[in-house]
Amino acid sequence: MGDKLGNTIRKVYFGNIRKHGLEPIPVPPVIHLRDTGKTPVIDIGTMKAIKQGKIKVKRGIQHFSANKVHFKDGTKQTTDHIVMATGYRAKIEDFLERGTEVLDDYGLPCPPIGTGFHKGIYFNGFDNYKLGGALGTIFNDSATIVEDIKNEAI
Repeated sequence: MGDKLGNTIRKVYFGNIRKHGLEPIPVPPVIHLRDTGKTPVIDIGTMKAIKQGKIKVKRGIQHFSANKVHFKDGTKQTTDHIVMATGYRAKIEDFLERGTEVLDDYGLPCPPIGTGFHKGIYFNGFDNYKLGGALGTIFNDSATIVEDIKNEAI
């Protein structure tokens, strides 16, 4: 029942997310949670911005370097800032140049604001062992990241 309800709500509320460059999970949300321990989340505000064209979705990141994102299709995108919010175990050392330099003793990027070689790269949602848990950490790191970006713009 939960699977049917979850799929129906997902289809009605978000529509066909493929046409916006997103790939839905191949199984109903409840099965995905049970089998992987991960919650498939699509943020309502983010999806609205994607549909309005305010956020462009581009798939297939190969790696990052300095202020560029290199894609598997051979294209590159120059960026001012990169926010790494890739999930529970992102293995950023596999695609971020000198990525091991930002990892703490737990193998997580810390702090949320990159420095030195990694200036302009931000990491959100990784250090969930802080007081407040995952959502508290994401909320607090988001505010820290936004403040840093605003200060740089001044």
